[in-house]
Amino acid sequence: MTEQTTALTLRETMDLGSVLVKSGYFNDARDASQAVVKVLAGREMGFGPIASMQGIHIIQGKPSIGANLLGAAVKRTGKYNYRVPVLTDERAEIAFFENGEEVGRSVFTMADAKAAGLNGKDNWKKYPRNMLFSRALSNGARWYCPDVFSGVTPYTPEELGAPVDGEGEVIDVTPTPVQEPAPAPSKPEPEPKQEPNGNGDGINSPAALLAAVNEATTGYYNAIPHMLHAIKKHTGDDNYRWPNQSDMQGYMDAYQILIDYAEAQKAGD
Repeated sequence: MTEQTTALTLRETMDLGSVLVKSGYFNDARDASQAVVKVLAGREMGFGPIASMQGIHIIQGKPSIGANLLGAAVKRTGKYNYRVPVLTDERAEIAFFENGEEVGRSVFTMADAKAAGLNGKDNWKKYPRNMLFSRALSNGARWYCPDVFSGVTPYTPEELGAPVDGEGEVIDVTPTPVQEPAPAPSKPEPEPKQEPNGNGDGINSPAALLAAVNEATTGYYNAIPHMLHAIKKHTGDDNYRWPNQSDMQGYMDAYQILIDYAEAQKAGD
């Protein structure tokens, strides 16, 4: 997890969620709120925003994590590790280690899959070793190194009923929130129209600022944290925070600082 990620406020995280959704690269987040939930869930498990958007899925209100990301989280701790002494179409056995010493083994077999009613599923027929490995890994992670995930129970998508491919990645990326009674319909409030005119006017959020400066600098800034870093570096103010939504002058000043910084960096290339 990077220093920039930990420094994001809730408001900045919401703005980041809006940017991630608008990018169109992540089909299982239909709005900023869903993207923010994925980012926050990933943050609690030590992952950055992009890894969280790609590898974490919210299924029936529970965060799930693919086997590849789960394994990476265990290995990167330096405290925990695992080895795979047995991996066949009938049995997966994973040995877990803490500070170099084996603390236990997690085994999942096709007999276990049959008892759970899994062996008839298409992915268990096509990719038995991958499915057995995924179940043995997630069970072992919960049993032997739960503190890796900061209290979030590490389920794989397949454990929560999502259709997955041979790598354990979700096939149907449609979000599956907890089913609740639909609220009474209400007329949404119209959102204020923002029309940046090229000099910083009309901007009242970091997301709008990102769009405006990238239009003026031919896409120099790749994300809201990049802009924040540029402003702090250009002004020397490490405590800089985004202006309030009503502070249009503050956003105009930030717009000009970002333009000046981008031009200076490009001139130095």
